[in-house]
Amino acid sequence: MPSEETGFPVPIAASSSYATNYNKAERALQNPQPAICRASLRSSCSNGAYAAEVPPETMSYTDRMRSIFRFLSAVTMTYISHLSGKISTHYASNGTENEQQEDSIKVLYKKFKNEPIDSYPPGWPQLAAFMHSEDNFAIFRRFGLVHCRVLVQLQAEIQLLEKKLSALDQSDASPGSPNAWRLQTSEFKEGWDAEKKDLVAELLDKLLNYDALLLNDQKLRELGNAPRKDHLSVFHWIMARKPLGKNQYDWIYSLDDFISLSKPDPFKSSVLASCLKWFFKNRDKTSKNSIVERYSDTKLSVFAKMSTILLAVGILIIPVFIFLWFPKTQACISATVLISVLVFSTLISLFTKARAQEVLVGTAAYCAVLVAFLGNIVSIPGENIST
Repeated sequence: MPSEETGFPVPIAASSSYATNYNKAERALQNPQPAICRASLRSSCSNGAYAAEVPPETMSYTDRMRSIFRFLSAVTMTYISHLSGKISTHYASNGTENEQQEDSIKVLYKKFKNEPIDSYPPGWPQLAAFMHSEDNFAIFRRFGLVHCRVLVQLQAEIQLLEKKLSALDQSDASPGSPNAWRLQTSEFKEGWDAEKKDLVAELLDKLLNYDALLLNDQKLRELGNAPRKDHLSVFHWIMARKPLGKNQYDWIYSLDDFISLSKPDPFKSSVLASCLKWFFKNRDKTSKNSIVERYSDTKLSVFAKMSTILLAVGILIIPVFIFLWFPKTQACISATVLISVLVFSTLISLFTKARAQEVLVGTAAYCAVLVAFLGNIVSIPGENIST
């Protein structure tokens, strides 16, 4: 504002303080400060305007940069605060929705059914629930003897019909036979002799039954017998509970006539038959008074895989270590190769379902690996095989 005495504008102090009375104006005139210009810079943020002091050209470069940095810092902090508020609101609303979804899912989880065996009515329902509770309990009779009994009888009946049909063909082929037309046409009209037509229909019906039963028996035999321990598990449960009436569970006594719907793992079966089975017992699913001992399939799978890896690595690495560490005599090398090949073939035969030709091919490949490594050792300078 202009001075009353001089008429000149009064410069504003650098501390941004304004003179509010005459005495202050007098002091301002006596001790003038370098004047600066005040400008208002407005950001695009919705929170309002931000004032910043823009120095004149006479201000140093460092002061100008500090002023600009303070302005940009204020704008940035306001924008960050605004953005964090929106993010907090968004996650708060999403958190509420997620909690509602989790609550609805928990309600659906409560509808899952995992009823214990004792909750079923005694009798056939309880026996079915027990056999369904574990895959290795799902064993059933193959009725191999009955299949053979029906098959041999159907076989005999079909053979008799075959002979009868052959006799009719010979009769129709004789000179002057009135039924010679039956050898040359499949047409049939009312009033014609229907003996051969009925015979072929009966033969077709018996052949269809025979073929279906024969193929079913073949598939059942391919499943193989159920493991002895699985049969004993079901047998012990039935004998302890006796859920059925008299003579209703005599089928359980046919020991060698059961098949398993699941594919038993020979390695797991051998582990459960050993002294290590206590380690794999599932104590969460086995009660103290229960006659059924349940084992953790996860532990068994991990143990089986780790054992397989160790055996595979050992059967390849151990002979190599023997060749490198022990004296290279002909007797030592021959014994190492022989024992390694025997162990390899035995493991392949016991723990896999490899056929004879597959075992032979695998053994040949293993021998080739040993021979190749042995050849590399012999070719090393200074390495000699003593007798």
